[in-house]
Amino acid sequence: LGGAGLDVYGEEPVLVAGHLMSPLLGMDNVVMWPHLAFWTREARGRLEKEALERCLEVLQGRPLRVLSKDPRLLMQREMPGCEVVQ
Repeated sequence: LGGAGLDVYGEEPVLVAGHLMSPLLGMDNVVMWPHLAFWTREARGRLEKEALERCLEVLQGRPLRVLSKDPRLLMQREMPGCEVVQ
């Protein structure tokens, strides 16, 4: 392998001393960039729409739907007033 381009990390920030990936920062054949795939016009529109939907749920007294695949949130399905949806 002649090089690598990385943009998703298990833990952030990568600049923290002792981070598993921090030794890669000084390598000439490795490019590391923050994960910005969500920063498109389409993604921003979807984020805005979903944020407004969550606000309406709260204002209407409905359970707040939490849309996530994050296992830490999925374990909290019993949060009062929330419905965690995968």
